Amino acid sequence: WDLRNHDPLSVTNLSQDGSDEAMVVAISGSGKWIATGGTSQLLKIWNTRTMSLMTAQEGHCGTIVDLKFSPDDKQIVTVGADGIILVWNLYS
Repeated sequence: WDLRNHDPLSVTNLSQDGSDEAMVVAISGSGKWIATGGTSQLLKIWNTRTMSLMTAQEGHCGTIVDLKFSPDDKQIVTVGADGIILVWNLYS
């Protein structure tokens, strides 16, 4: 979003059927990836240049309520409403 303009730079539909409500979003330190998590219980990784979905990974049995990239962008940590913390390795 360019705050000097009222229109967003990009709009991406996170769910084709509208059932996935994104609850958390993080951008990698390099700016190369966006990670989202939410009610679908999936960790989704998006390419920021193309806004295309690179992968969707299962692991939680509840809504993903927080996520963070590691400082070197090689891992993502997710926390679910299921009480589980998962560490994911990223390979690019």
